[in-house]
Amino acid sequence: MNKMFEKHQPEMASALEARKQAAGVLEAAVAKVHGVEAALQRRQGALLEGIDSRMDALAAAVEQRRQELKQECAQVASAKAKRLVAHRDVLQNALAETNAVCAFAEEALVRGATDPARTLRARAQLLRDLRRAPEQDLPLEPCESEHLAWVETRAGGWQ
Repeated sequence: MNKMFEKHQPEMASALEARKQAAGVLEAAVAKVHGVEAALQRRQGALLEGIDSRMDALAAAVEQRRQELKQECAQVASAKAKRLVAHRDVLQNALAETNAVCAFAEEALVRGATDPARTLRARAQLLRDLRRAPEQDLPLEPCESEHLAWVETRAGGWQ
């Protein structure tokens, strides 16, 4: 053997052993990092599934609320429309009655000279209608407006 080798061999062997031990420690550290990476990926997958599940539930709740709001809107609009139809019918009936009285009175005025009894009936009818008209006191403005709005509050609501 070579003297130089003999002189440095124990030191090199010791250094090699120290490096092998360091490599073992590094391998264990790399294995731990791989374990944490794998655990992180599993945790990320679980969280993504949880997020998807929660968002699906929220989307379903939002869709249900959307349908409820649409139904509420339709109910409010329908109730307003029914009141408007009833109001319009009352006004149309009053208009038809007024037009009939006017036609009767006009005819009585035209034929009054030849049919005095008809003139008296027309006069009596007109007086009754004139007395009754103030009692009716019909609202001439629409009983509802076209205003329909959802007021966004904590409770929500319609106007």
